[in-house]
Formats: sequence, C-alpha cells, structure tokens
Amino acid sequence: MRRRPDGTRRRGCGFRVARFGVAFLAVALLAAWLYWFLPLCGMPFNAGRHGPPPVTPTWALECWLWEDDVNTADAVLELLAGYEQHDIPVRTILIDSPWSTRYNDFQVDEARYPDPAAFFTGLEERGYRVVLWMTCMVNSESDDTAIRDSLASADEAVRASSQAFEQAERQVQRLKTLLETPALIFLEG
Repeated sequence: MRRRPDGTRRRGCGFRVARFGVAFLAVALLAAWLYWFLPLCGMPFNAGRHGPPPVTPTWALECWLWEDDVNTADAVLELLAGYEQHDIPVRTILIDSPWSTRYNDFQVDEARYPDPAAFFTGLEERGYRVVLWMTCMVNSESDDTAIRDSLASADEAVRASSQAFEQAERQVQRLKTLLETPALIFLEG
C-alpha cells in the first residue's frame, strides 16, 4: 500500500472495485425487494380479500352492433338482417338510449319495443346478447328526479328522500324482473 503525503495509507484498485460491487449489489437487492418481493408479500392477504381478477368473457371481445339513429325493434331487426345478409358476424347488440320510457326507470318503452319480453327472448334464441345502455348520473333539473337542488326546507328534503327511496325500491323490483330475462345485460355508460 502506498502512503499519501499526509501519512495515511491509500487503498488500492481492488478495494475500490470491491466497494463498488458491494454498493451495486445493495442497490440491486433493494430494487428487487421493492419491485418483486414486496408486492408478493401482500398477495395471500389481498387474494382472500379481493379474489382473483375477473376474466373478460369472450362475447365481450366479439363483434358488437350499435345503432344510435333509430331505436326501435324494427330498426334493430332490419340492421341485424343486413349484417346477416352480408355474412358479418355479430354476437352482441347494444341498444342505446332511449330504450326506456325515462332515464334510469328500467321500463322498456313499449311504443319502441312492443312486447319486449318476446323481442329480447327472440334475439337470445337467435344467439345474440343484448346490452341496454343506461347512465349512473341523475339530472337534478329533470322532472324525472325526486330530489332537487333547490329544496326549500329540511322537511321537503326528508319527504323527497323518502319518496326517492320508495321509487328506488320500485326500480330495483323492476330491474329484478327484467334480469330474469337472460338476454338482458346492463352496462353503465
């Protein structure tokens, strides 16, 4: 070993390489711990809490048919006939708004879709899946909503919320009735 002018010993090249190697190994182990091992530590707990991630069904990846100009049963059947005539495979039909009488009331507009149970069952028997568009928002200025932004008093708020709760219970019952028809699948949009 060489001595520096101040009398201390100078370490050689091998020591510097070894020190660099140890520092590099420490950084590599820290990175491995943060990116690979640490996330795996929570896996047994998270799997029990959340379950496995959902698998996308194959029908969701196949061709979908969507038409927004005319929303009637006749228009849907005419569009399907055109696709079948040209041998274009369609597995799912997205029926956009307005398929219901009002937004989020879950009542099929029978003026547009007469005998909805037979219509949707017929589509299912032909091998089609039906997805009905709906929204998760509520327009507080619409006549369809039970709660308004401009409530005058707390009594009105309590009365409106109880009416909204009763209306929501009725809508859930209608939705359960509609869901008994296996051709219907709802997506929030």
